[in-house]
Amino acid sequence: SIRAEVIKFEKQGIHKIVLLSHCGYDLEQDLAKTVKGLDVIVGGHSHTLLGDPKVKDVKGDGAYPTVITTSEGRKVLVVQAWEWGKVAGRLRVEFDANDEVKAWDGAPVPITADIPENPTIASLYETFNRPIAQLRGTEVGSSSVALEKAPNTEGESLMGNVLADAMLAATAKYGTVAAFTNAGGVRSSLPSGQLTYGQLIEVTPFGNTLVVLDLTGRELVTALGENLASGKLYPSKGTSYVVKGDGVAEVMVAGKRVDLDATYTVAFNSFTAGGGDKHAVLGAAKGKRTDTGIVDLDALIAFIKGQSPVRASYEGRIRRG
Repeated sequence: SIRAEVIKFEKQGIHKIVLLSHCGYDLEQDLAKTVKGLDVIVGGHSHTLLGDPKVKDVKGDGAYPTVITTSEGRKVLVVQAWEWGKVAGRLRVEFDANDEVKAWDGAPVPITADIPENPTIASLYETFNRPIAQLRGTEVGSSSVALEKAPNTEGESLMGNVLADAMLAATAKYGTVAAFTNAGGVRSSLPSGQLTYGQLIEVTPFGNTLVVLDLTGRELVTALGENLASGKLYPSKGTSYVVKGDGVAEVMVAGKRVDLDATYTVAFNSFTAGGGDKHAVLGAAKGKRTDTGIVDLDALIAFIKGQSPVRASYEGRIRRG
């Protein structure tokens, strides 16, 4: 598909072609080698730092730009600018009379407080922010109690409970019997009273999608016991477990004692389903895996709307043994 677009440009007499990619650094180097006609690839997805940003204790994973020589002897420049606005990528390219890359210079520029604000960009930001500010202030629903992010002395989180319940409700049509959200993914508490879109997005800001997995009871029990220090999994209503030492016991799924040999259809966010927070069992699970495309924030919004006012309480979903 990329080559087809390049051909369209070439037919228009356009021969200086920059590909904006979100394929990841390794694949972008492959594209530079195999897709005829590209000159520069500005990449993403892998959050690769290239070059030397001159930041203490930070080193790049390749040259900026990374120069790929094709089988025809053409030079293709591949760049990425790390992650989360920490640097801005700067690249200057000089072409010869045949529209081939001739020379270049550039580097990742750290975004630091001493960089003066650009008034034009500041004005654009203000313009774009107006509708976003309106959206953030939109009331979604309400809660009768404060939903605390921090767990109680037993390890149970009210905000975690509500988020897991929202995930279960959103994936019910896939046959899920339980849902789990990782403690590190619950980023904020919610106060009692009216709740706005802006407050909800602070709870779950990462844009993870909900993934439905078929796990054996044995896999599920192992996953619940992985990384209890920082990757604890908060379960949906009807599912519970007891933390004992470095593992878990007395696991109940949908109100019944777990059967280690049975298969359970359960939901996680895409981060933990992919093995995040050291949940290797989830990342390696061989059972059916369905990324629903449902964003966790949308699931939370739908749940808050449908349940308002939300009435949550500690239910012993997680207990200490």
